[in-house]
Order: sequence, then structure tokens, then C-alpha cells
Amino acid sequence: MAGSGEVSVRETRRVLGILKDLISIRSENPPGGSREILGYVKSFISTHTRARVVYQRVSKTRGNVIAVFGNPHILLNAHLDTVPAAGRWKHGPFHMVRTPKRVYGLGATDVKGAVAAMLAALQQRPPQNLMFVFNADEEDGLGESISYFLDSAYARRIEHAIVTEPTRCNIVTSHKGLYIFQTVFRGKAAHASEPHQGVNAIEKAAGFIRVLQKYHDRIKKRRYGNLRNPTISVDVITGGTKSNIVPDTCRFEIDRRTLPGVDHRQAAHEIRVLLKRYDPTARLKVLCSQPGFASTVSQKFMDMLVSCGAHTGCSVANFWTEGALFAGAGMKTVVCGPGSSRQAHTTDEFIEQRELKKAYQLYHRLFALL
Repeated sequence: MAGSGEVSVRETRRVLGILKDLISIRSENPPGGSREILGYVKSFISTHTRARVVYQRVSKTRGNVIAVFGNPHILLNAHLDTVPAAGRWKHGPFHMVRTPKRVYGLGATDVKGAVAAMLAALQQRPPQNLMFVFNADEEDGLGESISYFLDSAYARRIEHAIVTEPTRCNIVTSHKGLYIFQTVFRGKAAHASEPHQGVNAIEKAAGFIRVLQKYHDRIKKRRYGNLRNPTISVDVITGGTKSNIVPDTCRFEIDRRTLPGVDHRQAAHEIRVLLKRYDPTARLKVLCSQPGFASTVSQKFMDMLVSCGAHTGCSVANFWTEGALFAGAGMKTVVCGPGSSRQAHTTDEFIEQRELKKAYQLYHRLFALL
């Protein structure tokens, strides 16, 4: 690096060049196409390092790129997929735009910025003993590729995992769980000029949403250590056929964020009881269930990360990460990466350039130690 605490212009350009490439490669999930971006990362590491790089096939459409340096006991993980580009972007989501302080583009914060800093640091100074796992299906919350990796021989000797989600490079050791339901309400179709002849499924759904709002007011008082305010949010709703027909079906999805240690069967039971009381004919289906995360790592491991530039200002996160899967497999896990989660999943997503530089320094120093 240029000097103590500095990143040179050349190093900055290298990070930005890689990030530009990554942003230009569409990896929205859904639909989940990932071959091109996985191929880019695999080719980059194979070209610029002497790592053993393999593609781990999970299914026809899913896989992991695994890079092994030496005899590792620590891994770094980053996902390569993004959420779909939503809203009207001032700049195109797949065209990186740089301002004096920010870099715009889909995935800039979540988490292509981290990947760019990581690859640039690898090109500059590869580690001796470290594993990298890149997957491209984190955004659907199902954890298929990481679960496949954890069941494979590659994971057997790994003791620690660092998941590079946006935490402003704070070391996060606990976060919320993810539980997504779909609720379906049935009504009776009728001509809209005589709505009393039918049963409006959208109106039934709207009434239950108000019930959920009251439920949210109760559960948000719960807490787990420094983590508080479990949430519930209605995020997707569909219903009706035509403007002059009383809708006979309405469905919506509920995003429930739970605290670590919460039994998701109990969380589902609470909502099922509310639904049965409100409308016994309605149906509830679980779409996704991932546990919360609470990890204990040694002070030695924490001190190592801090010496590389990580922070200890905030140890909790409201969002879910695949760190919960690594921890569930017995690995001592932290979540630590550049950028703020407030920019993730937003129109005109951006990452601050100082965050990219901070991450590059962190990875550069980490690779020198391992």
C-alpha cells in the first residue's frame, strides 16, 4: 500500500475497475442466473493467483466458486447475486457511476463492493492459508448453495468464517432470523355493480393486515441482548381479476424477522392462531425459514480482525445473513464487510469510496497474516 493508512491511486483504480466489471454482469435473483459472474470470479482468481480454484456444482442453475490457499482453517464468504433492480434509477443499475465520494450501481453495497476489494487485495498479495467461498443465491434466503458447501469435504477443517455483508466493517456476532409466509384468502366473485352478491377477498386480506399490525406492536417489545424490535412486514400482495369483478382470491407475503433462539414453529403457530380466529378458511404457507444468529468467537480472533482495520462499534444487525448457516455448522462466525445495509436493496444503490478503501486495507492486512 502507498503508506500507513493510505490506499494508492493505482490500488483504488484496481478496486474500481473490478467493481465496474462486477456491476456490469447481471446477477439478479430472481431469476437467479449466475454462471457469468461465477465464471468471472473463478477466472480472475485462477489468472492472478496460484490458488486451487474449483467450481462446486450444486444444481443445473446453482454453484459455488471455491478458492483454496494452503491448508486453511478460516474462510471468507461473499455472495455474487443481487436483488432485482427496482424503481427508476437516476443512473443505470448495471453501469457503474463514480462521484467524488460514492460509487453507484446495483450490488455496489450488497456485496459486489466487498468482492471487488477482496479480489484486488488477492491480486496484490495472496494469503498463504485461507479459503474463499463465492455463491450466487443468497438473496432468495434459501441457503441452498452454502448448505451444499457445508455438507462437502471442503468445509471439514474450517474453524472460522467471515461473511462479508455490509456492516461498515463492524464485527457483527448476532443478527435476526428470517421467516416468510404466504397467506391466501378466498372470497366469492360477483359483478362489481352488486358487491353484496360476492365476498371481497382483498377486503378480507386488508382486515388481516390490520390484525398483523397489532401483533407487530406486541412482539416488537421483545429483545435478545442488544438485538431488539423483531418485525413483521407485508411486502407482496396480489388479488383480483378485473376492475368490474369482486375479487375471489387475494394472497400476500409476510416477512417476519425473529430474534436469535426463537423457535420458528412457535412463531408460525402465533400467526396461525391469529389467522384461524380471523378467517378459518384462509391458508398459510411457509416459503422460507432461516434461524437467527448468535456466535461466540475468541478474543484472539477479534483482536486479529481489529488489527487489520475492522471495528467493534456495533455487534448486531437487523438483517439476515448466511452467517447463520456457517454458525449452525459449528464454525465460529462473524459478519464483517464494507458499506451500509441502508443502501442495500434500494434504488440508486451506492457504496462510499472510503468504505471500499477501508475494505481493501482490511483484506490486504488480513492476507498478510494468514
